[in-house]
Amino acid sequence: MLTEYIGVAQLKDLVDQHARLVEEVPVSEFTRLRQATLPHPAVAEPQFAVVLEFSREPEQQEPGLTVKIDGEIAVECQRCLEPLVLPVSVEQSCMLLNSGRKPDDEQQLFDVVQVGERGLAIKDLIEDEVLSAIPLAPRHEDCVAPDLPDGKPDATDDADGVHKPFEGLADLLKKDS
Repeated sequence: MLTEYIGVAQLKDLVDQHARLVEEVPVSEFTRLRQATLPHPAVAEPQFAVVLEFSREPEQQEPGLTVKIDGEIAVECQRCLEPLVLPVSVEQSCMLLNSGRKPDDEQQLFDVVQVGERGLAIKDLIEDEVLSAIPLAPRHEDCVAPDLPDGKPDATDDADGVHKPFEGLADLLKKDS
């Protein structure tokens, strides 16, 4: 089971050993992710396969971490409002810096993660990476917009079916004056 934090001493040992941790983490363990997703339609307890690879390159003074996350989440299609299962596949490499240190010019070329006094907040890092992989407006590839409830075209459509949302704005402004 993946812990909330990896302590500073443990983190140093993992980096020195070039450790590779492989975990299965239930989606339910991520609070913000649970709020942004729907229950998975096909899997009772969806999980992410998480791989953490710790390293320190000879030319670098700072430790590195590569995070790989694979799994599936269910979100709401923004067009038809039905559940949409999205595959999640994230691979992110970053440099680990102690809290309070600012990256120098060379280190700014890398993604930097601050390691606090308690250690590395690994679950927050994983959750952030998955949340950033979710599209802003997810939708099915072959999805069409639902019909309007009354079945009539939108009042802002002209005879050719071109949508003109501001067509009546001038009339409204004249009424308000």
